[in-house]
Amino acid sequence: MSTPLSSIHLTCKECIGSSHAVKNCGGDRLKNGSSIIVCPFFPYRLGHKCGKPSVKLIRSYCKTCMNGDLALVRDCPSVNCPVFSYRMGKNPKRKGIGRVGGVTKNHIGRFQPNPTDYLESSDQSAAI
Repeated sequence: MSTPLSSIHLTCKECIGSSHAVKNCGGDRLKNGSSIIVCPFFPYRLGHKCGKPSVKLIRSYCKTCMNGDLALVRDCPSVNCPVFSYRMGKNPKRKGIGRVGGVTKNHIGRFQPNPTDYLESSDQSAAI
């Protein structure tokens, strides 16, 4: 599975036709023929690091592709689309990673104190 950035680059290549054409893209149309002011992928089209694109950006692209119908985005039949796995605004590689109450899930329990830290020095030798 590719990253959101490389998926955007592949989508641009598919839309325009070649890497050279992607470089010269004006960002003013989508492959489904929709005329738009600026393609949301335009700043990321070259696949270079210009910041990390949000998967929410990919969701908005998919929403535009499906004429604003979120049900169609969810049931998208284009399984070969490079951004298909990100269409719901989630990164499948990050499943199970996130925040719970402001603390990253992976860190829960890591910062809990050791009960023996609060024992007097004479009590510690008895606890060990």
